[in-house]
Amino acid sequence: MRAQAGCRELSEVERDHFEGLLRSLTISRACIREAMGFCLDASSASVEVVETLCESLCLRVTPPPKKVARLHLLSDVLHNAAASGVPNASSYRSLLEPSLRAVFASLHETLEAIGSRIGREMLREQVSRVLRAWHAWAVYPPHFLQALEEAFAHGADGGVPLSLIHISEPTRRTP
Repeated sequence: MRAQAGCRELSEVERDHFEGLLRSLTISRACIREAMGFCLDASSASVEVVETLCESLCLRVTPPPKKVARLHLLSDVLHNAAASGVPNASSYRSLLEPSLRAVFASLHETLEAIGSRIGREMLREQVSRVLRAWHAWAVYPPHFLQALEEAFAHGADGGVPLSLIHISEPTRRTP
């Protein structure tokens, strides 16, 4: 019987390295490229990589620039996993999906906690750019991305509960 894709656990050395990459991550392309390369190389442990990445995005104490860098890493993993040809890399899309609502609700909390109007606008623009890219890449269906936009705009309590949003296209009602 085959094991589910991505279920290998990271070794202690790999886990420490990944957590170090996340702690030191900046918005620089080189930093994000290095962390994304680790994620693709560790795709046989994609379950744990996704869990670690999403948890790091939801930490309240994480400063906004660090969250933006981690969001860009998540976005690059999504984009490159589909096209990389690396075994198990394509599992990232489905593994990330259930956690994205919490990630974007956490980004909303971060937005609300920023004291300056300019800081809030900068975060809003960065998150919007990522979501626009996901729309252009058709990473997820438009209605799912709309639910993520709602989670960012209104937090965990706003919008339609993600449990009611299915990845498959919604059923159309006849008038």
